[in-house]
Amino acid sequence: FPELHEESLANLAFVRNLVKLLEASGVSDFSLKDIYKPDYTRLRRNLSAIINFAKFREEKLATYVELQEEAEATLEKKAA
Repeated sequence: FPELHEESLANLAFVRNLVKLLEASGVSDFSLKDIYKPDYTRLRRNLSAIINFAKFREEKLATYVELQEEAEATLEKKAA
């Protein structure tokens, strides 16, 4: 009965991506229990990790864009 699993595939993809995000944020012990039966302290830790990761990414992204623009300008000068 494949129609029984249509919804589960979307849920599985969501959980897989959430695990990747949390691992990138420094949380290595995330599980399905954190979604279906959340504990206050673990939920707070997980949300804090995601927020800190987002802040870190925004900070580094500005530096990355600046360096990328400088590199492109240097390449254009060399090409001309």
